[in-house]
Amino acid sequence: MWYIPILLLPQRTSCSTMQKKATTIFCSWTLKWELWTALRWRSSSAGISDTVQIVFITGYSDYISEGYEVAALHYLMKPVKEEKLCSVLDRATEKLSKNEKVLNFEIGSEMVRVPIYQIRYADVFGNYVTIHALSDVTVKMTLGELEKQLDERFYRAGRSTIINLTQISRVTKTEINLSDGTAIPLPRGAYDGINRAIINMR
Repeated sequence: MWYIPILLLPQRTSCSTMQKKATTIFCSWTLKWELWTALRWRSSSAGISDTVQIVFITGYSDYISEGYEVAALHYLMKPVKEEKLCSVLDRATEKLSKNEKVLNFEIGSEMVRVPIYQIRYADVFGNYVTIHALSDVTVKMTLGELEKQLDERFYRAGRSTIINLTQISRVTKTEINLSDGTAIPLPRGAYDGINRAIINMR
């Protein structure tokens, strides 16, 4: 049984519709217009949160590669089979439970809470790790200690960096590009490993 607030969107839905409290959006996608609209939802301050999951239902495969910019959960090809729909709903439920996890750090005289899904990457300098989320948080700990608190969405790229695989937009032999434009140097020999991790990620 799934308890997921779902919003079913017809074509030509305005961004204002996204103010509804939905966690998963099933969007009928027939033209490139729908992809453009989804990109606007993600980038607009009045649009949807990055915790909301987009599922495209489409009979066209022409623009699927471009749709990665939207960070869609899945693409369901028409006609939609029941077992495929059930599988996507299972993944949506699992992802929602992961997004609820929060890391707590004591910094000085205050407690800082960082939702795991907001972490883009983390790097180490000396005895301190900087966690790059909505804002940067620097704590005294090892990268290994942080890694143990994270889940399979995160990948250790060398000795000094942990990267959120869901934030990656492009990987080359020399660097990783995140969706916010951040470029992170890729250690020698790490290219195949991070690509396998991205492919195997649920």
